[in-house]
Amino acid sequence: MSSALTLPQAWLARCRERPAQVAMRHKRRGIWQPFAWSEYLASARAIGLALDRLGLVPGDVVTVVSESRPEWLFVDMAAQSMGFVSHAVYPTCSGRRIGSHLALAGTRVAFVEDAEQAAKLLASAERLPRLARVVAFEERGLRELDDPRVIGLGAFMAQDETSTDPLFEQRIAAGQGGDIGFLVGTAGSTGAPRIAAFTQATALRQAAEMRSALGVADGDRILCFVPLANAAERMLASVLPLLSDCLVHFPESPATVGNDLREVEPHWVHAPPRFWEKLQARTESAALRSAPGAQRLYRRSVEGQSAGWLQRAARWQVRRTLGLSRVRQVFSGGAAASASLARWYQGIGVPMVDLYESAETCGPCPLLPSTSRVSQDGELQVKPAALMAGYWRDGGLQPAPLTADGWLHTGDLALREPAGGWRVVGRIADSFATASGARVAPGAMEAALQASAFIAGAMLVGAQRGHCACLVSLEEESVLTYAQSRGIPFTDYGNLVQRPEVQALVQSEIDRLNASLAEGHRIRRFGLLPRALSVHDEEMTPALRIHRRLAERRFSEQIEALYSA
Repeated sequence: MSSALTLPQAWLARCRERPAQVAMRHKRRGIWQPFAWSEYLASARAIGLALDRLGLVPGDVVTVVSESRPEWLFVDMAAQSMGFVSHAVYPTCSGRRIGSHLALAGTRVAFVEDAEQAAKLLASAERLPRLARVVAFEERGLRELDDPRVIGLGAFMAQDETSTDPLFEQRIAAGQGGDIGFLVGTAGSTGAPRIAAFTQATALRQAAEMRSALGVADGDRILCFVPLANAAERMLASVLPLLSDCLVHFPESPATVGNDLREVEPHWVHAPPRFWEKLQARTESAALRSAPGAQRLYRRSVEGQSAGWLQRAARWQVRRTLGLSRVRQVFSGGAAASASLARWYQGIGVPMVDLYESAETCGPCPLLPSTSRVSQDGELQVKPAALMAGYWRDGGLQPAPLTADGWLHTGDLALREPAGGWRVVGRIADSFATASGARVAPGAMEAALQASAFIAGAMLVGAQRGHCACLVSLEEESVLTYAQSRGIPFTDYGNLVQRPEVQALVQSEIDRLNASLAEGHRIRRFGLLPRALSVHDEEMTPALRIHRRLAERRFSEQIEALYSA
């Protein structure tokens, strides 16, 4: 593939080669709706010409704030085809954080999922003087916003749905491999978020590397439910289908992913560790509710104690129930995952790959001897196939943080695995020293706790303190099932976390971790948060891990209580 080729040029060729072939499916009102490549082209063309009518010029930024859905792809390709720069923000971000991302990007037009997202964005309007239009995919409730900049997608693109204006195809033909195609925001888990910019040629090179490494085949199914603001998900669901005949499926909503996973039975699934932890937790909860004999069979099957036909059948049944009976691999990325999580999936016959991915590397970056190394202070440094052009700030580029010999500073802490290779154990900025001088990298310890079916989030503290302590957010569904199965009385969630039986349950999980830790790293006290954190809480990162800096401020009283007499 020529390095001068652009994503829109590869996409237009695909649309013209297979106009009637289904490019994607989206579940709406319980029915999977197909979209052909010709529909993909017509929708993107109409959006692109409508953007041009607003007066945008090449290099202007178009932002999408939405869950993954076909319209996201339509807007993304429309913007890049016209020479604009495509940018996406996680829809779970708060209005304040969305405003920060759009201000940093210099957004001219924002596409949002619905009126709720539009309202979040408009709350930061005073910080966005360049914002000319807000376009909502879903039109319900827009009138209540009473803002002339807000319009529904249908009305926005109506004037150009049947246009014969050749401008769209002309802009695609004029594209160059060195043009900035899209922007990817960093997680911002240890500070203010930044935005990585990628050229067209870099994105296509990354997709080609992924196709070769994974062995993606024609006819493969992909279920896309991670927000496409994630670089790895963007490559898997948006760019790979331009190179292979794989079929992308979009679930009806985040709440239906479990059912949609079972219906699609995809070959490839990518998600953060928290998704895989929750899937495991739900399976463990279901096992707790089953008869004693079924519980024993389940336990022997997933722990690999027997290879008999009954255990094999039980493992297949678990995979089928989860919707993972076809998968070649599942990918856990965006945060450190525990070794026990991968062992559990391996136990049911699902190969799990713990991806190293970042915004700066346009998603996955294999930690091979030729592409990765660790400095003397423990920092992972990489030479990715797809390196960002630089950090974007309102149309300008700041250089990538490279070493003198051209390796990318990641800011991640890594350790050598016994079998070879590197294991990322957290961010260097998150590590701390206790009063005794013990140096603690909390990422791996937190990941080990979060692999528990009962723990949704964990945050270690202890900088300059006498010992390590931990704040814990419980996995609500699993703990409720545990309490009900043991007849533990409670009135609500806040009351449940105070029950001694639940405190003892969490202590047992911490004891299990402590048994593998050196003395100075062991967790001496813990506190349970009075509410379960969700993806919509500011205290959670896009990778569904606790946002350390924000949590330290929000829960300062609870942290101090862990060190009181």
